[in-house]
Amino acid sequence: MTGAFYNILWLLAGVKLAEKPDLNNVVEEYEIECDDSIPDNDNLPGLTDYKVICDFEVLANELDKCVKCGMPLRLSRTLYTKHYGLGCELFIECDNGNCDAVTKVSTSKKHHNLKTKRGKDAWDLNTKMAAGMIHCGIGETQTNNFLSSMNLHCISTNALKNREHEVGKAIDDLTEQSINRALENELKATTSAEESDASQETDSDNELEQNGTISNKQNQQNKEKSKKKKKRKKKKRIRVSGDGGYQRRGSGRCYNSLTGHATLMGRKLGKVVGLGIRYKRCRKCKSKKPKPHPCPVNFSGSAKAMESDILVELLKDCKEKGAPVGEFCGDDDTTTIYRARREVDPEIKKSSDKNHVSKNIGKDLHAIKSQHKELTERSIAYLQKNFNYMLSQNKGSVDGIRQGLKAVVHHSFAEHEYCTESWCGYLKDPENYKHKTLKKDLESPELKKELLIIFENRPAEKLANLGSTQGNESLNNTNISKAEKRKHYGSSPSLGYRLKAGTLQKNEGHSYVPQVKIFNSYIKIPG
Repeated sequence: MTGAFYNILWLLAGVKLAEKPDLNNVVEEYEIECDDSIPDNDNLPGLTDYKVICDFEVLANELDKCVKCGMPLRLSRTLYTKHYGLGCELFIECDNGNCDAVTKVSTSKKHHNLKTKRGKDAWDLNTKMAAGMIHCGIGETQTNNFLSSMNLHCISTNALKNREHEVGKAIDDLTEQSINRALENELKATTSAEESDASQETDSDNELEQNGTISNKQNQQNKEKSKKKKKRKKKKRIRVSGDGGYQRRGSGRCYNSLTGHATLMGRKLGKVVGLGIRYKRCRKCKSKKPKPHPCPVNFSGSAKAMESDILVELLKDCKEKGAPVGEFCGDDDTTTIYRARREVDPEIKKSSDKNHVSKNIGKDLHAIKSQHKELTERSIAYLQKNFNYMLSQNKGSVDGIRQGLKAVVHHSFAEHEYCTESWCGYLKDPENYKHKTLKKDLESPELKKELLIIFENRPAEKLANLGSTQGNESLNNTNISKAEKRKHYGSSPSLGYRLKAGTLQKNEGHSYVPQVKIFNSYIKIPG
């Protein structure tokens, strides 16, 4: 009864039974002990040798049935495992005594390269780890050190590099889309702001004409201004700030980096509207037998010329995309603006960066520090602070800048004829006023003469219309976190992937990371 009952169960399950042996022709009889334990295998790791990251949905579907008899599988019947980085395949023996099949079970998802449609499927976990490696700014060694400390299986260098290139192609496309979108939004924001300003000015002029408080000459001047503004509207020019950086530490005097990058940022929205990278060396080209590969080398000049070369190219790209640049803010490097006016547009205006102007004042003060005992570090910091305050309070006022340049020097010598009550504490309370940072007033007449030469020789027209490259400097710090200067990524496309990841983080925020994971142009990762 028992044997017949089990035969009925197997038939209901749809399992094809083996033919019963003929016991009448038995030659020899042996007694065999049955051992249900999992066989040991010294070459392949078992289930408990490594921790495994599992996708429960995938694992449940894989354990649903045996490949031969259709019976459910148990993890405790795992014979051995094969690891492919963070991906893992379990080889599980079937519970059915009449079935000798071993089923291969995957613990997580895989994907196929949709572009080449060749090769084996790649594990989603390895691709996601490569994306995390770029985002966190670490390399293969640091990634595997982290995995080994968690008792997770490491990823080989070649496999991690392949997954990095796979993610990098998606990052390239996402960066190009983000930059084009930011440039379009910057142009819209600039034109809408100009239209609102023009409408306010026309309304005010109409009110003056109705009240009869405007003369014929002023009316003609206003009409000429409106014509010029209409011409500017047709051109639709944007304002940008630009700055560059190098992947090698320097002292400011020696420029010998093999790579460099530069960015353009819109002054209205603060988004990256242009990114350029220069390479001077390729690791694969330097090998004995180089194979065909996409070589990143695109520059052969000096490292100091990289920044101007990239910025001029980015200005050309903006013009070709229908968003020409009307005002460029950068450091006091004259090479960039000279080439931009010669090669791109002669009408481009140049505004200096406030931080660079303040640093130049500090350099000039430190240059004469050894000649005057009163010019200490405390007094230099005091003069720089007052200079920065003066620039902020007189923004757009040329006359205010001229008076303020004199006031910065005379105020430190207890002479307040050029000071104003809006910022000078002595004019508000002469009896109780004391400098906050200076211990006492400066007294040397020779020092006063040199300070007046340093400050009064600054062009007031230039200082009245300063810009800022602080957003570019912030982006450079983000790029350093992606590609540290103490590590060399500049001989492979890895540097480009990391710098573009920094650009995506600036434009889109940290939400760009899941966008890379689900990008469908080169990789398809549903989870």
